[in-house]
Amino acid sequence: DNTDAHRSNTAFFAEVVAPLVGKRRGDFVQSVELSGAVRREKYSDFGTTTKPKVGLSGRLLDWVMLRGSYNQAFRAPNLASLFSAAAQRSITGVNDAYRAAVTASPDDGTTGRRVSLRTGNRSLKPEESETVTFGVVFEPPALKGFSIGLDWWRLEQTDAITRLDAGNIIAEDTALLTAANAAQQTAAVTAVDLSNAGSPNIIRNPITAADQATFATYNATRPRPQQRATVGSIRFIGESYLNAAGRKLEGVDFLVGYRSPKTSFGTFRATAEASHLRKFDEQLVAGGPISELSWTDGNTRWKGSLTLNWKQGDWSAGWVSDYTGRTKDPFVRTATATGPAISSEGYLIVADQWVSKLSFGRQFRGQGWLGNSSVRVGVNNVFDAEPPFALGGD
Repeated sequence: DNTDAHRSNTAFFAEVVAPLVGKRRGDFVQSVELSGAVRREKYSDFGTTTKPKVGLSGRLLDWVMLRGSYNQAFRAPNLASLFSAAAQRSITGVNDAYRAAVTASPDDGTTGRRVSLRTGNRSLKPEESETVTFGVVFEPPALKGFSIGLDWWRLEQTDAITRLDAGNIIAEDTALLTAANAAQQTAAVTAVDLSNAGSPNIIRNPITAADQATFATYNATRPRPQQRATVGSIRFIGESYLNAAGRKLEGVDFLVGYRSPKTSFGTFRATAEASHLRKFDEQLVAGGPISELSWTDGNTRWKGSLTLNWKQGDWSAGWVSDYTGRTKDPFVRTATATGPAISSEGYLIVADQWVSKLSFGRQFRGQGWLGNSSVRVGVNNVFDAEPPFALGGD
């Protein structure tokens, strides 16, 4: 279905940099610089917000620089997450754990197909965040042209815009049904009504006579604490967007760079960068359980790149190889398969990947129709690398 939505947004940004200690060559503290910025935005649908940023950097002994920053941010939900019409898809790999223990039916197991509906959520709130960073850069005199950087960062979000995947929704549903069933141990299991006890994101079919017979057979051989009240099979799972109570992310970034002196062959610059996601904790409800997502659904623990640039006069060339580490795909799960491509929870592990690109450039000077212009041509995915298999996600 077509969706018609609009938003107007205006923003104002200001930044200032102030030296606290001027350049003092030969001193231990050679310079200190304070920076500040502010961003004010007005949304037609979410009002006005003002967020600051402050930073402090200092150079020591001419070859060591320390830096740190603090900033706040605001992100309004995009129009798609607010107004998208329902999108339906069929998924496998997640079992209806509450029923599967009773029925042992393939339809309730991991091979059963389930209908997932993803829609926009017009009740979404904007997400806000705070970020703190600390870092150091070394430029050793004994290694002229080299620079080494290390930065630690921490990000905390409130009302983070996210969505539950089918596996998490069914896990929540199972926990809620089990708890509601256990809370009514004094009543006969046939008198327990769980129709409104499970996850609000799961709609179940009405209970059939076959369901009642299957649960009765299961319960007849078990004492009351082990019996389960009857529920219908899953009709569909709703995966709409929602605001999580909070997220906490933490990571470390590394950089090693080298710039050659000017030679008869030109100037070369090489850079190796890596980023390690140490923590990605998400709490959907205040006081609720915390989920660790640091290598799930595209949140890879490691990313990196290798870069080599060359320049000689008006000519230049560049090579970039980007690395993306492995991650778990929450949409592919098995209860039987094992191996290096399957996580301990049974999820498919999406393989890591390198992708490279190459470019050449020429700058034109002087007069003429190409004067003061530049041309660059390049090739993406030089080795035609196939993407690793993954069913879906963000």
